[in-house]
Amino acid sequence: MALDQQRLITAALYNRLHAEAFQQSWAACLKLDGRVHTIEVDVHALSPTPEQAIFSRDMCEALDKELAYNGSWVVQWVKPMPVGNLLCNPPEYSQVNFLWLDEDGDVQFTIEAEHNIITLLSSGKIHWMDQCNQGWEAWKKQMRDVLDPTEGETYKAALGEKPKSQRG
Repeated sequence: MALDQQRLITAALYNRLHAEAFQQSWAACLKLDGRVHTIEVDVHALSPTPEQAIFSRDMCEALDKELAYNGSWVVQWVKPMPVGNLLCNPPEYSQVNFLWLDEDGDVQFTIEAEHNIITLLSSGKIHWMDQCNQGWEAWKKQMRDVLDPTEGETYKAALGEKPKSQRG
């Protein structure tokens, strides 16, 4: 069953994105209704450079097309670099995160890549898709094959469910 796109943008996702950015500026790309959208933490957030925006949109599109696994991917920019000479060195983010959301909209894991945009682009889309696929395979092996949770041992935070220990 594929992720219901109405469940994609939730308080749980927003809080996770904010935590991944250590409560600093961030921007993220996600796919809704067949289109890739960019969201930013607030109006004062640093916008991705044009190259970062293209990279994140292309990656989001490709990951959701080829490796969704009934969920969805969010591509997030974090860690704004200190501003130097704006003419020679415009401000940009120094890390990209690839977050995979399961079919309920819960973020299950994050792949972090702290590289400049030139390194990200020169590595190629296939390289980063392979990294994300390896991350998903490791998550699946650990969380589904090794732990093999039974009904009631997991909960759907994105849908507002609480852990069993906190249910009243």
